[in-house]
Amino acid sequence: KDEGAGGWGAMTPEVTYVTAKPEPLALTSQLPGRLEAIRTSDVRAQVSGIILEKKFQEGSEVKAGDVLFQIDPAPYQAAVALAEGQLARAKATLHEAQSREKRLSQLKATNSASQQELETAEANLLRARAEIQVAEANLTTAKLNLNYAEVKAPISGRIGKAFVTEGMLVGQG
Repeated sequence: KDEGAGGWGAMTPEVTYVTAKPEPLALTSQLPGRLEAIRTSDVRAQVSGIILEKKFQEGSEVKAGDVLFQIDPAPYQAAVALAEGQLARAKATLHEAQSREKRLSQLKATNSASQQELETAEANLLRARAEIQVAEANLTTAKLNLNYAEVKAPISGRIGKAFVTEGMLVGQG
């Protein structure tokens, strides 16, 4: 109590005021979330062999077509050389079959060769042409497999963790 005037005066607090002024206020929100790639791709070897080299840094950006791994190309280079040899042999066989068929056609015209010999020569010519098609297909396959010894990025983006390292044996799939 206040001694002089009724008791409450000494305890009266001082009142202050603040003038409100408009000012910008930055609003921020923190929301939980998960990031997920729009496109993903599992990179797998299309041919089997030993990984000789990993050609990327995990977590780095890669472009579609960049070489990621190098598989030992030696067996596939040998397969290409073998297929090229088989194609050359098939072409030589075709040349021989064409010459024989031409010669027997001329001899048949003069009745110096039998019809059976001519038909055999014609069949051999057809077989030689077919062997060239097979050899060309084998060469194409061998070149594809050699190309697959370079494992390439199928899409562009950030590459994740590698599950294979140099020296590992990988297989198709």
